[in-house]
Amino acid sequence: MKILVLVASLLMMSSAFATELKFKCEMKDIHYMNEFSLDAKVISLEGDTFENIEFDFTLKKAGFNTESERLVVNRDGEIKQFEAGTFGQKRSVGLISAVKGAEVELVSLFIDFAGPFHSQIRFLNGMTYYGSCYSL
Repeated sequence: MKILVLVASLLMMSSAFATELKFKCEMKDIHYMNEFSLDAKVISLEGDTFENIEFDFTLKKAGFNTESERLVVNRDGEIKQFEAGTFGQKRSVGLISAVKGAEVELVSLFIDFAGPFHSQIRFLNGMTYYGSCYSL
């Protein structure tokens, strides 16, 4: 009986993280911040890295009546998974891609972290855009 409970617990723990993650990022329309959004995206959570993923961002500079611009980047990076309760009530996932010296040095997307603006895109010139990402 104890073995059955142990096996059931292990199966539940191994299935705690899905193999795919569908998510999107949104702007909160705060006029004093540079913000970004990202339409729904599905990535595989198999392993602890991602390769050659295309991200199609919409960027909006701080201010009133600023125009949006599109940024498309292909990135490789790390996947960090956190159990529910670590950074919020839901399971959280971090997608991190840093390329020193590239035009876009950092793409850091944190999905389902508690609170807004945990995600960011940072350019070589230091310009940083913020967004809020969550699973669908």
